[in-house]
Amino acid sequence: HHTPASDYPLEQHGSMRIYRSKYSRGYYHHWGLDGYVLFKAVKPLSVTCLQEYRGKWQCWMVDDPPHQRAMEVYASKAHGHVLQGGLGLGLVTHELIKNPSVRFISIVERSANVIALMTKHVQYPQVTIIQDDFLAHIENNNKYDTVIADLWVSINGDEKVALLHEVATYYGAIRSRMPDALIIIHGFPMFSDINPVKESLPAGVDYREILDLNYQMAGR
Repeated sequence: HHTPASDYPLEQHGSMRIYRSKYSRGYYHHWGLDGYVLFKAVKPLSVTCLQEYRGKWQCWMVDDPPHQRAMEVYASKAHGHVLQGGLGLGLVTHELIKNPSVRFISIVERSANVIALMTKHVQYPQVTIIQDDFLAHIENNNKYDTVIADLWVSINGDEKVALLHEVATYYGAIRSRMPDALIIIHGFPMFSDINPVKESLPAGVDYREILDLNYQMAGR
């Protein structure tokens, strides 16, 4: 397993850092991408994380196999001028520049520390990084053909309802400002125009069967 982030040097800027850890040998969720519910690490698997310190280090993005694969699927469907919400590890940026249907990529990131840490890793002629709040940006800029937002980490319990409400608000704001844009919100296929699992399934694989297996495995 190797991604562009595998080659990033380990650095810290303010409360943000690029960190490398290992998945132990064993099985991990692949979330149905390419028809696989799980993937197996046959030896310790090195992964790169973008972390923020909030009393303890919290991971905002990781380049493990399912996250990397999801970004590849999103990028393959993008076109025109792409608005990328959240810089993260730049995984989707590296994939977007491979797509000849993508003309420009505007990345909106509100954290100065993330920008300082990551800018040198996504220096492409097509890429512009803008320090701004995502919702504030789309209020004044609506001429995008594709929007890819990766702004949240998964949570459970009572907070999940509030998170879904927040994501729905973001989706509504994007759709009202850009009614014809392709909208992709990572981790929330119900608020996206494409589902990475469906898009990556080999011919003949039943999406409903994969979905059922995902639910079963996630509950264990």
